[in-house]
Amino acid sequence: MKAKFLESCYKVSALSTCILNKDENPEWLYGATSQVQITDNLTAVTRYEPIMSDYISPYDYEFHIFSIDFIRNGEFLHGFAYERKINKKLNGVLTNPDLDLEVKLETIKGLQPGLRGKLQSLKTASLLTPEEEKALIEKGISLQEEAERKIELSKCLREENDKPQVATHHK
Repeated sequence: MKAKFLESCYKVSALSTCILNKDENPEWLYGATSQVQITDNLTAVTRYEPIMSDYISPYDYEFHIFSIDFIRNGEFLHGFAYERKINKKLNGVLTNPDLDLEVKLETIKGLQPGLRGKLQSLKTASLLTPEEEKALIEKGISLQEEAERKIELSKCLREENDKPQVATHHK
């Protein structure tokens, strides 16, 4: 259960900020923040922050930090953060609205917390109830499905726009 919970923390954070964020984000170059309702009284505040190295181009971001903080009835409980380094160059940040959704999702899958991040998170005891942890796991699954639907819709719209337009003449 703990592994699924930690994986869901990452999924909820990454998907809610980079693919399913409903808020306009004029400062997308610096990341994004989102709020996700988990249960009636539990909210997750999620963040994505790209970190640019000093020695590379401004469009190459090496480190990507995903974090999630839990708030129950207005009280902060705790949070988790995962920092991942991209092995290959990503042209910019995952919050870029012009970046293809499929590329975003594949990158997010590739950035999942590694063994070090998981072990670090295991040291931190969760203050969520077992029911809240289960609700978070279900939220991660539903956000994954929503992201995949959004990508399919995007593909269909792109294919529709790529079709040649046939001119018709009416007499």
